[in-house]
Formats: sequence, C-alpha cells, structure tokens
Amino acid sequence: MRVWPSIRLSFPSEPIAEVFAGEGFWSFAFPIGRETICLQLATPRTCSAEELRDVMLRKVTSATPLLHYAINKTPDIFDDGSAIFSTAPTLTLKEPLSRRLAIGDSLMTLDPLCGDGAGHGLKSALLATGVLNSIADGLPALHALAHFEERSLFAFSAHLRQCQRYYSIMRHSGYWAYELHDMSEAIIAPKVINNKNTPVKLVAEGINRFNRHSHTKPAITLVPER
Repeated sequence: MRVWPSIRLSFPSEPIAEVFAGEGFWSFAFPIGRETICLQLATPRTCSAEELRDVMLRKVTSATPLLHYAINKTPDIFDDGSAIFSTAPTLTLKEPLSRRLAIGDSLMTLDPLCGDGAGHGLKSALLATGVLNSIADGLPALHALAHFEERSLFAFSAHLRQCQRYYSIMRHSGYWAYELHDMSEAIIAPKVINNKNTPVKLVAEGINRFNRHSHTKPAITLVPER
C-alpha cells in the first residue's frame, strides 16, 4: 500500500470517506479537515510510482471524486513523498511464555480493508490476561499457554477467511488471484496443542457494576470446561 498522509484540495470536501475497488487496486481516501485528504492505494504487488501512475490515470473515473481529483488535479502526486506499507496479515506467534504474552499488533496485524484491529487487539489482551491470571492461580502453564496458542491461530485463520470472502466478491477480484491462493495456503486448521485432556474456556468473574457490595474480586481467568 502506498500512502499520502496529506493532500491539499482546492475546494472544501464533504466529511465522507471514499473506498473503491478498482481494476488492480483498491483505494481509501478520507478527509482531514475541510481541504485536506489522506489517500491510500493498495495493489496486489509493490508498484513503482511510475507503474502506479499509469494504472491510476487509465482506471480512475469521476465515480470516485476524491480519488479522481487527487490523481488528475495533482499531477505531481506520484513524485511527492509517500510511504509504502505491507497490508498482508501477519501472525507472530512465538513460543508463549508464562510471564509475558504478545497482544495487539505485536501478535497479529490485519488486512486494513477487512480488519477489526481494535476488536482483535482487545480480545488478545483479555485472553492474555486470563491466561496469566490462571497460571498464577495454579492452572498448569502447559494447558493455559496451549489455549492461548490455539485461540490465536483460530482468530488469525478466521480473519484470513473473512479476507478471502471479501476479495472473492469485490469488483475485479481476478487481479487478487495470487493473494487469494496465498490466503488459502496460510489458513491454519484450528487445533489443540497439549490440551486435549484438559480443555479450558475464558471466563470473567465478579464484574457487576450493579452489585457494589459484592466481595467477589473481579477477575478474568481460564477454567476447565468440565
């Protein structure tokens, strides 16, 4: 993805973001204030500025006013400073430790078009909290860490399936054929590691704002399913 964090407009823009699936690219333009937009262009592979310029000038229409303006009214846009980022989802699941676990972007990055980064980040934090609390309360670390690994693999595979569905039905999906294939190869079947005899689940206890006199200390932990 190539990103221009700030492009000046010669007219006030409406406070509406613009997402567009084009032939061999998708774009995301959104206003920053009234006369500035941020523009992001994602392509199946890394393109040079010249290659991207050729694609945009041939493929962009007035159906996307912010993108059309940025490309056609700012002729030197591809010569301006822009940053390149990978949008490929990643899972960095190193061997879990009983005292420190990765969460959020340190654990998983998501496709920006299909992602739920804030949601996944919160879920990974809750899961890690439950795992570490349970180990401290005496649950065997082997079982707790296996649950963390299993749920992380499941979440990542679920995200890849969501990406598959979206990129398969979006306009001009044929341009993303290699990416769809790579997603299929990367999907990991959910599995339980060293945890078959002691399945656990994540629970929250003592969280009740209406019961101020409760003596139960709020806690997020793992408990055996049976």
